Amino acid sequence: MAALSVWAAASTVLTLTTVPLKTPRVGLFAGGEDLWVYREAARNVTANLDIYKLPVLGEHFYTYTPFSTIAFLPFGLLPGGSDKYIWMAVNLLVLAAVVGCCWRILGYRITPAIVGGSALLTISLVFLEPVRTTLFFGQINLVLLLLVLWDNSCRQRSRLKGVGIGLAAGFRPSGELGGEPSFRGQTNGIWLWQNGVGAIVVSGLLDGATHPSSGSVTRR
Repeated sequence: MAALSVWAAASTVLTLTTVPLKTPRVGLFAGGEDLWVYREAARNVTANLDIYKLPVLGEHFYTYTPFSTIAFLPFGLLPGGSDKYIWMAVNLLVLAAVVGCCWRILGYRITPAIVGGSALLTISLVFLEPVRTTLFFGQINLVLLLLVLWDNSCRQRSRLKGVGIGLAAGFRPSGELGGEPSFRGQTNGIWLWQNGVGAIVVSGLLDGATHPSSGSVTRR
């Protein structure tokens, strides 16, 4: 625990001092591009705008799956200005849950000592490049990691076995969208089902906005 405390303190100092937090383009609090992509895609759906034909951030187009668009709808509700700080706080909680899930997979019971050690380890991991980059861009990687680890921590005969990996797989773009070309078998079937349903739901939202039962639609 003492070693973890030293590591956590060093990580905190390095995170706060190596690059000022609000330095343009590199500071931890100066990013958020991926979050903005998720948010704008969600807002495009609710505003009856095509998510794949219109750019969502500068010249960048949305390349995630139809299923992901449904999952990202709550991002459209986040308040501007503070959205990236809210999402960063959520990501830190998810990182703590990832650490706790790893302890569980290794066979440890969740005790107060494990919780304390997990908190210190979470702080310690923030300065590592993959974690810091995920936090900087506001990516969803840690949530997907938690889903996969949670799935692996379930008992083999659990009815929930496969749900986590299935949900995580639903966020991966297909080969046609520049994403994962290697899905096979059951995983590919899960992906096709999720995104088939996702495409139907998104199309329904857009059609419902385009042809409402009464009134008119104001486009933004």
